[in-house]
Amino acid sequence: MPRNEDAVFYQLFLQTPEAEAALGRDLRRSLRSMFYSLSGDRPPSAGGGFAAGMVPRTGAPLTDPTVP
Repeated sequence: MPRNEDAVFYQLFLQTPEAEAALGRDLRRSLRSMFYSLSGDRPPSAGGGFAAGMVPRTGAPLTDPTVP
């Protein structure tokens, strides 16, 4: 599975304790962000999402919509 110094493949990310803690902290926000990040509504400049299946090692893995 691909990984580099900037990003890791989403399946590897989701197997870490950090992913479980980050996503489980606020489940409603996590699900909303996940659906938004993967939707066509997220502008490319917003960052986050799983571009080519990769999750950034730093910063938020998902983009939170500005309007809930």
